[in-house]
Amino acid sequence: MKLKFATACVAIAGLAVALAAKSEASLQVNWTGATKFVGTVDPDAPPGSLVAEADKINKMIGVLPSTSEVIDSKTYTRSDLDVLFDPVDLNLDYFKQDNGNTTLSLGNLAAQYIFGKYGNVGYVWYCEEGFTGDIVLPATAGGNGLSHSSAFNVVPEAGSLIVWGGLALTGLCLCRRKLVS
Repeated sequence: MKLKFATACVAIAGLAVALAAKSEASLQVNWTGATKFVGTVDPDAPPGSLVAEADKINKMIGVLPSTSEVIDSKTYTRSDLDVLFDPVDLNLDYFKQDNGNTTLSLGNLAAQYIFGKYGNVGYVWYCEEGFTGDIVLPATAGGNGLSHSSAFNVVPEAGSLIVWGGLALTGLCLCRRKLVS
């Protein structure tokens, strides 16, 4: 009886750990769909530094979905994507590519924002789960080619990891208590 209970406890703890790991998994991006497209900033001039691009993303996420707003002589146009965005934090990981190559090789960086500049317009995509690996951006947008791109991380949301980890530890403690008695 104790062996069956111990096996069940270990299985539950393993499932909780697996679900915690899954909550941090990467997402395959379908660039043709608009579900991850945040919006545009026009004009995106002069050429942006990482600080300037992060600032533009942070301003864009403050604009209401499906509206446009002029901020500092730039028009920020939001898509209808209605999620609670986290602001960009340059103290975390980021990646910049200035050569116009449409493939961003992010490796293990889980970037929530991708910024691509096409002509004089900046385009922003968002993925809560994090873009990882090789991300292929559209070669053109608005009739213009990609000139450069950047990827930004945000303050990580650790709530789900804490909940699942806590559940796993609770299960292990209950198993130990049951086996000892």
